Amino acid sequence: MNADEILTALDLPIGCRLDRRVPKKLLLENGAPTAADKRRINEGIEEFFWIAALKPTTIGVPAYHDTEREYLEIAVLRLTFRENAKTQRLVELVHRAVPYPVLLITEVAHEAAKNTNREETDLLRAFV
Repeated sequence: MNADEILTALDLPIGCRLDRRVPKKLLLENGAPTAADKRRINEGIEEFFWIAALKPTTIGVPAYHDTEREYLEIAVLRLTFRENAKTQRLVELVHRAVPYPVLLITEVAHEAAKNTNREETDLLRAFV
């Protein structure tokens, strides 16, 4: 399954779609603590897109709050890696750089995978 097929299956409402390219510079400034990480970003990422912002105002689902977490928005991102990229570290850097829970769709050689951080798992169950 490729990234386009995953996005089609999600059937995201038009109102939440952003479909904006994210410059690598933004990730370099917010998510790369070391020189090696900056090199990994520059050498390993082909394209980075912010696909959608899932908010109560865009999808009609209320924000989630409990004693430990507050989910006001979920960012849906698409990341295309170059061949031989250090994908695990790049995924980690993206999750750290974005201040919201992230549904990250990654693609290498036209294969896509859904990646979420641990905190998002409970929230995603509420949406699925």
